[in-house]
Amino acid sequence: MPSVRPQPLAEGRFQLLEVIGEGGMATVYRAFDQRLQRPRAIKVLSPAFAQRPALRRRFLSEAQTMANLENARVVRIFDMGEDGDRVYIVMELIEGGSLVDRVRIYGAFPSQMAARVTIELCEAIHAAHEASVIHRDIKPHNILLTRQGELRITDFGIAQVQSDDKAGMTRTGAVLGTWGFMAPEQKSNAKTVDARADIYSIGGTLWSLLKNETPPELFMSEPEPEWYEGIPEPLAEVIKQATRYRREDRYPSARAMGDALRAIMPLLPEDPQGTPDLVVNVPERQSNAKVLDTIAQLEATGEHNPAPRVEGTMVPDEPPPPTRGSVPPAAMPLRAPRSQRPTDSRSLLLPVIAVVVTFVVAAVVVWRLRPAETPPELRLTLPIPERATVPVDVPPAPPPAVVPEVPPTPAETTPPAPVTPPVEAPIRPVATPVVAPPPPEVTPEVTPPPVEATPVVKTPATPAGRLSVAGPTSVPAGGSVQVTATISGRHTLKLYYRGASGAFQQKPMSADGANTYAASFRLDDSMAEGADYFVAATDPAGETVRHGSQTAPIRVSVQ
Repeated sequence: MPSVRPQPLAEGRFQLLEVIGEGGMATVYRAFDQRLQRPRAIKVLSPAFAQRPALRRRFLSEAQTMANLENARVVRIFDMGEDGDRVYIVMELIEGGSLVDRVRIYGAFPSQMAARVTIELCEAIHAAHEASVIHRDIKPHNILLTRQGELRITDFGIAQVQSDDKAGMTRTGAVLGTWGFMAPEQKSNAKTVDARADIYSIGGTLWSLLKNETPPELFMSEPEPEWYEGIPEPLAEVIKQATRYRREDRYPSARAMGDALRAIMPLLPEDPQGTPDLVVNVPERQSNAKVLDTIAQLEATGEHNPAPRVEGTMVPDEPPPPTRGSVPPAAMPLRAPRSQRPTDSRSLLLPVIAVVVTFVVAAVVVWRLRPAETPPELRLTLPIPERATVPVDVPPAPPPAVVPEVPPTPAETTPPAPVTPPVEAPIRPVATPVVAPPPPEVTPEVTPPPVEATPVVKTPATPAGRLSVAGPTSVPAGGSVQVTATISGRHTLKLYYRGASGAFQQKPMSADGANTYAASFRLDDSMAEGADYFVAATDPAGETVRHGSQTAPIRVSVQ
């Protein structure tokens, strides 16, 4: 065990030793029960969520739901409670990792191994359904493995207990779960789902184990060819039936799906030789005596500090640097509390550096925002030859006092013509005097307003990825529905359509112009009461934009 400072919980009964899992709402610690002398896993709700009564109730209901199941394949619950602002659940410690850990390390499962794991999963979920509990978040992340390779189901935080719906834990219209593993009816309203939503999630989990990917929308009536590439046909048929769009078309129970998998096991290829074991490599479990000795040594040397209760309970003496792009280890330490960090000269320089940087940024902003005196890009010199060359009849020159000395104008960019200074002697009158035009009018510089100089009109472009769809709202019986879609950029468009009920069919939309696509479908007998459709556009990066959806399609009525 690394040299850490354990944090006490429940008046010192439990010692939190290291982080073994973190989620959006809670942190799971490897812990030690000093009263029973047993290792435990303790899930602690984040303090920010513990202040919200609804989330606090949901967190504690997870412990009650798991404790009431009393099934060998469900993680056992030993206790739950509150310690100040910390709410916690004491659970069985499962040390073999999860199915997603196994996939990340060894890749996709071979067919028979995936089928065996799914059969055991079906039995565990069937037992939960018998107790009127719908999990609603089945995925490889929530399926743990013991050291012996046995499955344990966890994370019943959003489970629904059908026999106690009056508590109102899930509001109508709420969407709960993980998108790729959710049944279509759960995506629109998680409150109204039944056991068949979990069957869909089991099918998505099996597909994920075989492909090492997040499941797409498997309920489509015409799946993409690559979705089932490399999956044996009998196994693919089981997945397709488990993930039907209409829940009435799926397996009636999780046990029925498990029986279907058992029936096709002889048809599946054997696992290749050298296939790694189901359980990933786990560290050697330390004896209770060694754990107690470590805690006692830390307390004797004064390193044990039970007073602070902050997030980040394990602070190693020399924290290892994290590896970018790698999965954080189970014992990845958090930062030390601020009061326990050493103070050095570098920490004192941080406020000074912050002030200097702030001053520099403010100066740059002020300089950028100051009004420009004469923007060089907008200055235009418009010569007016007519004014410079038109002859002017001028009467004879007046006495010398009338011809003043004209100083050069500073604002001109072109220097004025040299002017002869006034002469003391009187000017002799001439018959046809030639008078030089005043310097300011020779080559006047005109600076028109910026708006009138060279106006530039920009045509607004259609934002990239914006999908618009046009189509009729009513069509005669047996007629054709012509759908046109417009989107900028490179995309692949598909039209999904169906009758008043049933699964959506799909067809590609052909390009009808630079950014325009078109496709049509004919109203058949199944569309006597109308049709639904929506359009999906996918760019080369795999991002999909939809106009309408399977839960909120565009409606076409029959005239």
